[in-house]
Amino acid sequence: MTGTGELPVAFTATARSTWLTVSPGAGSLDGGTSRIVTVRADRSRVPEGRSTGSVVLRWATGSTTVKVSLTQDLPPRVGAPVASAAPSCGTPTVTVRASVADASGLSSVRLRWSGPHGPGSATMTRSGSQWTAPMGPFTLGGTVTFRVVATDRAGHTTTGPARSVEATPCPG
Repeated sequence: MTGTGELPVAFTATARSTWLTVSPGAGSLDGGTSRIVTVRADRSRVPEGRSTGSVVLRWATGSTTVKVSLTQDLPPRVGAPVASAAPSCGTPTVTVRASVADASGLSSVRLRWSGPHGPGSATMTRSGSQWTAPMGPFTLGGTVTFRVVATDRAGHTTTGPARSVEATPCPG
């Protein structure tokens, strides 16, 4: 801010949004001088998408409001996947479900696994509030580790936590 007159001016700066802070919150400005007022956004308190707020600057003879806007684009949120059962000889392919969300939209949700037959993957499809995909088939016994990888429309990718199940081998 700049003091355009010849006399000193006392001022206050107040954030009108919970996610904004202003520094300094008050001070004085000598005539004909400038001072920087810093406005910071706490992105942990800003929802995804476009947000607007304001800062009010006041002095003895007036005030002005400065509008502040930002766009918050977060990566997808991926929950832990859950298998419908452990793969076995009678059920060599199982369904895996996971919670995946992103406010800007998802471009890809994939299930990836590694196990006795090596690595594999499948495209997941939305089923209500969950995403599902088949995993398998597994006819050999051993540990199968699986996770979900989601990519949003902005290109942000999140790999969710891994889970493991034990595949039961077919006899003989």
